Amino acid sequence: MASVFGAELTDNVVTGGETGFEAVGAWAGSTLRGNVFRDVGTAVRLSSATATLIDNVFTRNGVAFTAEGDDPFFSAALEGNRFVRNGDGILGVGVPTTLRDNVAVANQRWGINAPGATDLGGNVAHANGTEPQCVGVAC
Repeated sequence: MASVFGAELTDNVVTGGETGFEAVGAWAGSTLRGNVFRDVGTAVRLSSATATLIDNVFTRNGVAFTAEGDDPFFSAALEGNRFVRNGDGILGVGVPTTLRDNVAVANQRWGINAPGATDLGGNVAHANGTEPQCVGVAC
């Protein structure tokens, strides 16, 4: 878990368990790059925290990514990530989120559910269980 100062997580494989990576109140922000999250309850959870996720792969997790909180000083940026065969792909709730070039395919429920997100383009979602495939961005 990252708290206050954030963390760097690069080129790891995270498997099993309840939570793969969690940041709570991390003002400085965390960066997750090039990781694989597989078979985790919730792969990445942000609670009133800032993080950037780049080129990660999420597969067979209960929830791949979720960000919650209502403080506008925290944010999430997701770029070039793949969300395949999870329960939910992207769930952004209340945290300002930017999305660019993410792919959400064959998730059981949501592909991309990020109301109020900033859409930087290139996001793709299809064959997910919940319609519409994308909320908050165009796919």
